[in-house]
Amino acid sequence: MLLILLLNFNAAIDHRQDVQFCEVFAGQGEVTKSLRALGLKGTCHDISYSHEYMDLTSTVGFLLVLNELRRTVPGAICVFALCCNSFCRMSRSSSGRHVLFPLGFEDRAFVAQGNLLAPRLMLFLYLCNSRGVIWVVEQPEGSAFSLLPRWKEFIEYTTVFTTSFWMGAFQGPTAKRHRLWSNSRSLLQGIFQHGGYMSRAAMQALPGGPLVKKYKDKNGIARCTGLKEKLRQSQLLDSEVHMFG
Repeated sequence: MLLILLLNFNAAIDHRQDVQFCEVFAGQGEVTKSLRALGLKGTCHDISYSHEYMDLTSTVGFLLVLNELRRTVPGAICVFALCCNSFCRMSRSSSGRHVLFPLGFEDRAFVAQGNLLAPRLMLFLYLCNSRGVIWVVEQPEGSAFSLLPRWKEFIEYTTVFTTSFWMGAFQGPTAKRHRLWSNSRSLLQGIFQHGGYMSRAAMQALPGGPLVKKYKDKNGIARCTGLKEKLRQSQLLDSEVHMFG
């Protein structure tokens, strides 16, 4: 709350209340492209755009997003695709995240980063609620994000709806199931109606192929490792597909 008040008195930043959407952890910004194509005005944030100004683990990056959310109009939509590298199933053995140990191996840098970004995301969501803004959080299906203590506290404070969808149903290169949480039931219903189901035939027709390599280690234990380039490509959505429009 104090940070918001201090931003109000900063004459060097934009105070106009005209933001209709905000995409955070945006990747290539396909959601932003889609919403701008619908005529909406908004902002897009990802560390790949600027390590100096859009790193949300930094004070500058954190405050930049807070200010953009402060500028949202009632009914705006904010999409948060939190970096999942320490939350997804494939990293479970290296992250140490478990239902009994949701914070995982806190001494590992990528886990500590996730444990910092997640509470900051909670603050963004509280601000969205206070401004009457629709928000959506996205993670791969099976993410340990929902085990985090701060998230459990948050969902006790507010009503949250959830559903899953298939990326392949929105012209993604692979089927890849994802989980959404939102304060808008109708938004999730619309997404589920379009992409909540995929037939096996439809999945097999997609061009992306497997995202992991399966093998047995020297002890004969079955392992799998993600194929980095294919995983990167699997994040893409066609900007002409208006998932949130």
